[in-house]
Amino acid sequence: MNVNITEKRNITITVSANTSPNITFITISSSYNPTEDTQTNVSFNFTAWDANGASDLNTKAQANFTRAGDAPRQNLTCTQLNTFDTNYANYSCIIQMWYFDSQGVWNITVQINDSANVQALNTTATFTYNQLSAFTLAPAALTWTSLLPGTTNQTANNDPIVLNNTGNKNITEIQINSTNLRGETDNSKAIWAGNFTISILSSGTIECSVDSNQTTVMAAGVFTNVTNSTLPHGNHSAGDG
Repeated sequence: MNVNITEKRNITITVSANTSPNITFITISSSYNPTEDTQTNVSFNFTAWDANGASDLNTKAQANFTRAGDAPRQNLTCTQLNTFDTNYANYSCIIQMWYFDSQGVWNITVQINDSANVQALNTTATFTYNQLSAFTLAPAALTWTSLLPGTTNQTANNDPIVLNNTGNKNITEIQINSTNLRGETDNSKAIWAGNFTISILSSGTIECSVDSNQTTVMAAGVFTNVTNSTLPHGNHSAGDG
């Protein structure tokens, strides 16, 4: 004899809903100074919250700095420092800014994901990158193979002088100061400052030509503008002029 026994059971399944994380606080200084010809470390901290617990937050976060007209600066591996009060975690981040990054206000974006890859963003913070005026030049002194009394149109044998902008200020005017080089035994004779001309172009003909559109004539004891000279900020190692 076959007997079929049927039993009815109720099974309840509880599914915990995932909650989006939130970045609640960003701590950063209001401004930073560029470092001449190199990078500056901009460090900051932020706090993230997750209703599912701090353990649900990734231990790595991402952040970037942006400003219109400049390349973004970013860190894709900001580090979790600690967790607290069950649902919170603190993170530390360092992003490097270059000497040629523009001065002014930069926007901060911070991103954290949870274990379900749900994302939280915070774009409320900013900082100011200050202005730096700096440049280098080489060679430090011009030399001539020989200079004889009465000769003209003698160009230096180690020019041009190359200037590199090592800050983030656009230098819109370059000036040169010159001095009369008087004789030691007879100071009525001199190599007069007014006998020198300078140009941003490196052709000997242009350098020695008294042409107001191309060359500048020196004047003793006066800071004289070099015709058509500018020194915009940028990555001087790029070799783009």
